[in-house]
Amino acid sequence: MNSSTYFCFTLDKSVEATISIYNIKGELVRTLPKVWADADAESTVYWNGKDENGNRLQAGIYLYQLNLDGKVYEVKRLIVIR
Repeated sequence: MNSSTYFCFTLDKSVEATISIYNIKGELVRTLPKVWADADAESTVYWNGKDENGNRLQAGIYLYQLNLDGKVYEVKRLIVIR
């Protein structure tokens, strides 16, 4: 990603979804607003590339975690390029 990105996903059941962003040390950088994900429909979550305090993140490797109904579903890498 450069300055912002969208996270898109489709699930087989309807759930409350949250995406959390972590730095490579495992420290929480930002938790994005919760969304309701309908079954078999694409859900999209926008992230402006900023931390909880509104600061732009530096270039580097980050991790994002998709939580469904409060439980970790998936963790993947994200590269921020400036």
